[in-house]
Amino acid sequence: MMHSAKTMETPAPKVPTWAESVGALFAKERFSQFFIATTTLGMALSFVIPFLALWGANEIGFTKSQLGLFTATTSIAGVGIATLLARLSDTRLSRKAVLMLGSGCGAAGYASYAVVREPVFLVLFSLPLVAISSICFSQSFAAARDWFTPGGAERDAAVMTSFVRICFSLAWTVGPSLGAFFLARAGFEGLFTAAGALYLAFFLWAWRSVPSRLRMPEQTRAAASVPVWKTLRRPEVSGYCAASTLIFAAFAVNVLNLPLVVVHGLGGTVHDVGAIFSIGPLVEIPCMLLFGRLAAKGHTKNLLRCGAFVASGYFLGLFFSQSVGQIFLVQGLNGVAHAILANVAIVHLQNLVPGQPGLAAALYSGSVSVGNLLGYGSYGALSSWAGSQRTFLVCSGVAAVISVAFVFSWRQRNGNRRDSH
Repeated sequence: MMHSAKTMETPAPKVPTWAESVGALFAKERFSQFFIATTTLGMALSFVIPFLALWGANEIGFTKSQLGLFTATTSIAGVGIATLLARLSDTRLSRKAVLMLGSGCGAAGYASYAVVREPVFLVLFSLPLVAISSICFSQSFAAARDWFTPGGAERDAAVMTSFVRICFSLAWTVGPSLGAFFLARAGFEGLFTAAGALYLAFFLWAWRSVPSRLRMPEQTRAAASVPVWKTLRRPEVSGYCAASTLIFAAFAVNVLNLPLVVVHGLGGTVHDVGAIFSIGPLVEIPCMLLFGRLAAKGHTKNLLRCGAFVASGYFLGLFFSQSVGQIFLVQGLNGVAHAILANVAIVHLQNLVPGQPGLAAALYSGSVSVGNLLGYGSYGALSSWAGSQRTFLVCSGVAAVISVAFVFSWRQRNGNRRDSH
C-alpha cells in the first residue's frame, strides 16, 4: 500500500529557469515594443538629469539654494500628482490614459525648458508639466505587471521588474554621453528639444499600442476597497518608504554635487560628466539580472540591506577621490547600489501591497521623489556648510545608518511569515 501511494504522488511542477522565464517574456506579443518604448523614456530622463545642475547654474543663473528649491518644488508636485494618478490608474483610469497624459506633459515641459529662461515662467508653466511627466516612470512598471504578468507569481513579477529596470539602465549607458554631445553641439536648447522629442515618441507609442484596459473589473474593485491611508499606516510600508526616502535623498544630493565637483573642482568637462553617469548603468545591467534572480527566490530584504551598505561605500569612495579618473573607478559601486535599491525595492513593495501594482510603484517613485525633494532642497545649505567634498561623507553616513536600520528593524519583525524579502 505504501508503495502504491508513492507511485501515485503527483510530481512537483517544474520551476522554469531564469533563461526560460526571459525567453517566455520576449515571446509575449508586443513585449519587444514595450522594451524599446520604455528604453526611449529612460533615454529622455538620462538626457536631462545629469545636466540639470549645470543648466540651472550656468543658463538660468540660479544660486545653489535657488537650484535646490526649484528641483525640490518639482519633486513636491511630482509626488502628489503621481500618487493621485497612480491610485486612479488602479481604480478608475486606464494605464494608457495616464501614460499618454504623463508623456504629453513631458514633451511640452522639456520643450519649454529649451526656450524659456525666465524663472517665473519656468515655475508657473514648465515645472507643473515636468512634475506630471514623472508618473510615466512608475506607471511603466505597473503597466508591465498588468500587461505581461497578470496574476503572475512572485518569480514572474521579479523577472518583469528586472527587465523594466534594464530598459532604463540601457538608456543610461549611452544617454548621458549622447546628451553631452547634444549639449556641446546645440547647447541646452538642443538637449531639451531632444528630450521633449523622446517623450513625444513615447506618447505616440502609448496611443497606438497600449491596450485601453489592462486590469479586470474585479481587480479594480479589490484595489478600491483598500484605502490608501490604511496602506500607508502599515509599519512595514511606512517604515520602508521613510528609509528609502532618506537614501534617495543622498543620491539626489549627489546628482547636483558630483557634476559641479567634476567640472568646477577637478577641472573636468561636460563629456566627463556624461561618461561618469554612464558607468553606473553599465555595471547595473548584469547586476540587475543577478539580483533579480535572487529576489525571485525570496531574498529581497537581505539584498536591500546590502544595497544600502554598498551605497555608503560608494559615497565614501567619492569623498576620497582626488581626480576625475578616481571618480570613474568608484562609479561602478553606484551601479551595484542602484541595481538593488531601484530594482529589488519595487518587487518588495509590490509584495507588501498585493493587487495594487500602480500604488506600489507610485510608493517607490514617491520615495524617490520625496528623497529628491529633501536632497535638492538641502543641497545648498549642506554644501555651504560642509563643502562639496565633505558632502559626500554626509551622504555616506546617511546610507550607513539606513543599512543598520534595515538589519535591526526587519529582525524585530521576523515572525512566522516566510521571508518574502
